[in-house]
Amino acid sequence: MTPLGMKTNQHGIIHEARNSFYVRYFETRDGKLVRVSKKLCDADKKLTAQPAPP
Repeated sequence: MTPLGMKTNQHGIIHEARNSFYVRYFETRDGKLVRVSKKLCDADKKLTAQPAPP
């Protein structure tokens, strides 16, 4: 929650690196904006990329 009590929304991206999937977003720490990347799961050989719809 912000100091005014309002909730904030965040946007992040999912990316694949080192055979795993991560979420990357920005967060405020000690008044500074820092990039954060957290591991979601290991990539699996069964997973295949699906083409985006036109």
